[in-house]
Amino acid sequence: MADGRHIDSHEWTDVDLDRVARFHDRGLSAEQIAAQLGRPPAQISERLKIVINRIGRFH
Repeated sequence: MADGRHIDSHEWTDVDLDRVARFHDRGLSAEQIAAQLGRPPAQISERLKIVINRIGRFH
């Protein structure tokens, strides 16, 4: 990156979590989201827990 920071391909950004949330809102399963994002389903399942927890706090 221009500022000298390196983002590990295994790290998740807020943008990544937003994408997971949008796919979840559309009714996609963890496996379907994993296929869309090119990530392992286990990672998606873990991120879905985070996304669902965030949604719960804002409703």
